Amino acid sequence: MRFLMSFRMTLLVILAVVHCKTASVDENQPGKIVDIFCQNSQTIRVHYKKDTGDILQKGPVALPSGVTCSDAEGFDEKRMLQLQEEGTWVQFYSGGGKLGEGEYRAGKREGMWTFYSKEGQMIREVMYQDGLQNGQDTLYFPGTREWKARGQNRNGKKTGTWEERLSQDTDCISSGTYVEDDKQGQWTECMKSREGEVFKGFEGEYRKGLKDGPATFYHPTGEPMATGEYRADMACLQSPPDGDKTKCEKRIGTWKIYHDNGKLFTEGSYNPTTGKRNGTWTEYYETGQKMAMGPRDHARRGMWTFWDKSGNIIYQFRFEGNDFSPKYAVLYENGRKSAEGPLSMGLVKYEQKEDRLHTSAIFKNGPWKLYGPGGQLIGEGTFVQNKKHGSWREMVNGRMQTVQYQLGLKR
Repeated sequence: MRFLMSFRMTLLVILAVVHCKTASVDENQPGKIVDIFCQNSQTIRVHYKKDTGDILQKGPVALPSGVTCSDAEGFDEKRMLQLQEEGTWVQFYSGGGKLGEGEYRAGKREGMWTFYSKEGQMIREVMYQDGLQNGQDTLYFPGTREWKARGQNRNGKKTGTWEERLSQDTDCISSGTYVEDDKQGQWTECMKSREGEVFKGFEGEYRKGLKDGPATFYHPTGEPMATGEYRADMACLQSPPDGDKTKCEKRIGTWKIYHDNGKLFTEGSYNPTTGKRNGTWTEYYETGQKMAMGPRDHARRGMWTFWDKSGNIIYQFRFEGNDFSPKYAVLYENGRKSAEGPLSMGLVKYEQKEDRLHTSAIFKNGPWKLYGPGGQLIGEGTFVQNKKHGSWREMVNGRMQTVQYQLGLKR
């Protein structure tokens, strides 16, 4: 009997040793997801990143009636996670540093929560009610009490008027209305230039988070950059291309794009079904003269005419879906047609800084025709990579004669 009692006492001691905590509430525990600690009359639950053991969050939990903290220390992880959060909780970045802190009531966030950058600077204060963001929400520039964005939430979604700033030193404020997390109605939006200057970049209407209606974009100088109209494609929102909602914003009708100085650069129409450019488009030099005109199926497609600043035709190029690389050329000298034929390659590009049309690598390839100053035919034959090749008919002393070429050399 005495032996049996001694055995029982030994077993109780062993069990007590087994259940004794070997880690503290502030220590990392690799391999664990959650653990319970008894500290200052509170039952503290700690969550870990399993592979590293980094502490992700910790705070007090409420115990069911009749359950002690010591009992909870012996729970398995599943049962530990069923205990409701109650009181002040702290969240951490993986690897250390406070991420956020605030109160729980009956397992739900309640009251003001504060969030921090990895450097430990406060970056946000947001109100919670019954577990959802409700009320004031303010984001700060790190290390300051200067607001970066501010507005109201309702049931976890932005609502009402919101304001946003890209710099604490700017007077430019983006502002507009949210309805259930989507921009709605009139918005003014600020942007940042390459030099870091904050400026008003957009004014226009939104519908369920998509641009819808008249819109104006601006250059950093304050001059208009583009004006036109959008149509919000609601059906597209069900499955946005590449998951990008902005691709459901369709440009429609006439759009005008402007140079930095406010003068018109290009104008044309958009297909209301596809939101892509179509029909005839016209382009202008920064000094105001017409530079080019031709058809688009979003990209250039078909015959385009190009002028110099004096109004003389200098080129006609046929494009097949590439804005810069034509497939056929009609060349002009002094406003008169001088040659035409297919190209194997070529580059046509507007140089904005120099306000000029630039062409390069124009390689004639295939059957070409050459014309004299009066428009008469003076030569026809084949080019191979910009060199005459094979049999050519050319004007010699007022008469058409046949001449043989071998890659640019007469035979």
